[in-house]
Amino acid sequence: MALDSVTTTLYGIGTVPAHTSPALFRMSDSGVPISGFPNSTTISFAYLGDLGVSGISTMEYAPGVGLVATDGYKLYKVSEADGQATMLTSLALVLPPSGGITPITGLAYDPDSGNLVGSSMDGVGIGGVGVARLYNINWTTGLATWLNSAPPNLNSIATVNNTPEPATFALMGMAIMSLRIALRGKKKG
Repeated sequence: MALDSVTTTLYGIGTVPAHTSPALFRMSDSGVPISGFPNSTTISFAYLGDLGVSGISTMEYAPGVGLVATDGYKLYKVSEADGQATMLTSLALVLPPSGGITPITGLAYDPDSGNLVGSSMDGVGIGGVGVARLYNINWTTGLATWLNSAPPNLNSIATVNNTPEPATFALMGMAIMSLRIALRGKKKG
């Protein structure tokens, strides 16, 4: 799944019986609770179209770029209108000295660098031992620079926003105002 944080649209990749490639779906809260489950909701799925490329299983939304997906070895731009995937670039994996084949199994947009971070699940390193890896991916060139080895086998990853939530600013404002009121009261007394 991938979230367009500007429009708050949630997209997902799924399969459709008798189709040869995965498909793109738009998901939304139908507002209908699930019978017998308080505070629940039913999610509706709108089929947008087939990706047209088999093997794509990971997708991320990047502001200014849109939906970006991978089959593990190439990056694709996915149309939010009809689901059609268009190849952006092949991934050039810069491997650590141990070498190994590590297809990308997860993507997350890094707003600090403007790049994608990719995770790999089961690479084959020295002596055939599986090694999970993280990469910094430049989606223009496809250069995937190895960041580190031996995280857990990551099937997918997600970005955490470093920007505080609006409530944080509201609480900080209330704390400053309370402090000013308290200090003003001490000056009068």
